[in-house]
Amino acid sequence: MSQKGWTDHELGLEWIKFYHKETSDIANGHWRAIYLDGHGTHLTLELIQYAQAHKIIVICLPPKSTHVFQPLDVGIFGLYKKALCDKSSEYERATGQDVNKDAVLLVACRAFN
Repeated sequence: MSQKGWTDHELGLEWIKFYHKETSDIANGHWRAIYLDGHGTHLTLELIQYAQAHKIIVICLPPKSTHVFQPLDVGIFGLYKKALCDKSSEYERATGQDVNKDAVLLVACRAFN
């Protein structure tokens, strides 16, 4: 973090380099996507150039709006969370028992499917 405690241009660039290092092996030469807050300190020309050179697609949310959009929580994990609640309730009604550690994988797989 910077001396003021916030991200700055240099830290943003260092962060995308770290992201590349941590995800390049699993990407195996394919493009990756990353969501960023479109705030000026998070999105710089250097960061965009680095991302393009390393097959990283930068998807920008409007500045100071990630708490509203949360694309993974709403679009992906939200659906799974609802299915998990539904399947947990079905399991509890059918068995008369709470979902415990013995049943959690069964319920999670049903929700995933």
